[in-house]
Amino acid sequence: MKGLTSAVLILGIIAPTALAQSPQVLMGRHRILASWVAIVRGAETKYKIRHGSFGDLAALRDAHLLDALAFDSDKPTDTASNTNLVPKSTHFEVSASSDGEHYKVSICEVLEESTICDHGDEISTGFSHARRPHEVPPPEDGPEGPLLSLPT
Repeated sequence: MKGLTSAVLILGIIAPTALAQSPQVLMGRHRILASWVAIVRGAETKYKIRHGSFGDLAALRDAHLLDALAFDSDKPTDTASNTNLVPKSTHFEVSASSDGEHYKVSICEVLEESTICDHGDEISTGFSHARRPHEVPPPEDGPEGPLLSLPT
């Protein structure tokens, strides 16, 4: 019994560390997202000089100011290793205030166990990281009926 307790204790200590998102992976993705925010911030500056106000994502794309970013589509591409290829699963949002005096950019990706986001506006940038809770699968029915049942 002592051996089983030791094994469970060791497994309980090692498993969370082994299953945790690698800091190198998180920082690598953060660097890429931060570079995309920098591209958007540069595009917003150019857009404001040309048009007198900041633009949203559609306006920046229409003005070809985000051509450095390749937004993934349904079509396969040979640029999969390109760090400026924005996967379809990436939440990429650029919005401008109604008066065009301010903008916000938010770029988020869901990784295996967490979500990372880089944010920015005309004044500052930031980074956030949140661990996702593990989802508990719904109970399945057993051979004798539902595994969980409420008293009737």
